[in-house]
Amino acid sequence: MTFCYQTTDSNKTKTPKMEGNRDEMLEREMEIRGVSLRIQQDFSGELGGTVWDAAIVLMRYFENKNQFPEGYFKDKKIIELGAGTGCVGILCSLLGAEVTITDRDVVLPLIRLNSKLNNVDENRVHITSLDWANHANEQVKPPYDMIILSDVIAGCYEESYKDLVATLCWLCDSSPSTSILMSFEKRGPKELQFFRL
Repeated sequence: MTFCYQTTDSNKTKTPKMEGNRDEMLEREMEIRGVSLRIQQDFSGELGGTVWDAAIVLMRYFENKNQFPEGYFKDKKIIELGAGTGCVGILCSLLGAEVTITDRDVVLPLIRLNSKLNNVDENRVHITSLDWANHANEQVKPPYDMIILSDVIAGCYEESYKDLVATLCWLCDSSPSTSILMSFEKRGPKELQFFRL
């Protein structure tokens, strides 16, 4: 993995910019399953602006060719919940899936920036807000083949666990074959409460 700061030097390729202090933005480059990703992170205070280890673990899991053989993602319909930087959903799209990437409104500009930075086909990616307490969103259209989540059950989100479970049930209601792939970092006992709901 490589880290590099955003540049506006006219001799280099310009990175799409997002509002914020330059010292609060950092670009992370990684290669996963033969796909090069460039992901802007925003350290201005929003938790969703960082590529957390759980996202990297989930993306690395996709390199398991026994679980995900060549062409596995082609034309799969996937939704990412609590996407943060959008890196996992963007990777799935670049591997051939049609992806709906969701998070709170405040994080969507960063996801759009990262989508453009990686030249994602706008016809294969839908970026939209999704409130787990209120599923009214015309761009979220179950059924999905797969639901992906990374680090959305951190202890600081404990008050939203029941709404997340309700959202997962709602998304799976129309298709019993929907797979849920979740990665998280166990930081304390609060994360495990999610699995008791």
